[in-house]
Amino acid sequence: MKVSDDSLMQAIFSATLEDMPARAVIPCIGGAYSLDCDTPLNLRRSVMQLANRRHHLNSSLGESQSLARIRALVDMDALHSDEDRARREPGRTFYYWIPVETMRPVWERCRQLLSDCGITETAIRPYPSNFATLASSVSHQLVEEFSLQHRRHIGRSKWAVQNDANDLHAVPGDAATHLHRHLSDGAPAPQLYRGLLRGAEAPGAFLPK
Repeated sequence: MKVSDDSLMQAIFSATLEDMPARAVIPCIGGAYSLDCDTPLNLRRSVMQLANRRHHLNSSLGESQSLARIRALVDMDALHSDEDRARREPGRTFYYWIPVETMRPVWERCRQLLSDCGITETAIRPYPSNFATLASSVSHQLVEEFSLQHRRHIGRSKWAVQNDANDLHAVPGDAATHLHRHLSDGAPAPQLYRGLLRGAEAPGAFLPK
């Protein structure tokens, strides 16, 4: 079955949202950890994908097809990469990413959600044993709130991130409930909230005591 450019971009967007929360948190000296600083370099690092991780995209494309299609999207400026176009080789892998200016709203929201859960730029310890669950829940929250929209402009394909949460305080959020259920010792989850329980719990409520 033919894989469209939009299908491939959606797969890349999904993989990026899956990886972003874990990449936004960095280890520090002495077993501590903190939220990564908000810089263009850190934003780019959070959205980079390795071209030969075809399985991560859940795509039916073969490895050589996947590399060729990703390069075609780079040539369309739908993706950016660290590959020198003049030195491309068929089997050589490279890093690519959805443009950082496109992904900035998602990055900012990811940092906000992690901060609401008690992970800030101030180093704290110990590293939480439940961080994988936290990162997964934040990722699910991002999926609820953002989508990648395909548009055509003057005959060219463009993709833009859309925020689907018009009212963050009044739209039910399955991911918020999921995070609360797994990380807050069974306390009742609020009925209407997408913002990961802001005001319902003190900062750090999801971290191990």
